[in-house]
Amino acid sequence: MTVHLTKDGKPLTGATVRFEIWQADNKHEFVDAKEKGNGEYEAMDTFANKGTYSVKVHVEADQLHEHQIEQVTVQ
Repeated sequence: MTVHLTKDGKPLTGATVRFEIWQADNKHEFVDAKEKGNGEYEAMDTFANKGTYSVKVHVEADQLHEHQIEQVTVQ
C-alpha cells in the first residue's frame, strides 16, 4: 500500500504513518509505513481473504494528527 501525503500543497515528509486494516468485525491489524521520499509512504501486507477491507491511514507529524478511512476490495 502506498499513500501520498501533502500539507499546504507541499509533500509532507518526516511523518509517522500507520495503516490500520480490518474486514467486517474481524481483528484490526496495524502496519507501519516507511517513507520513500517526497511525501510518499509505503507498507507491505497480505490480505488473508477476498472481500472488502477498511484501511485507516494514521498520520502524525509535529502538531498534525489525522486519520482517513478508505475501502479496498480484494479479489
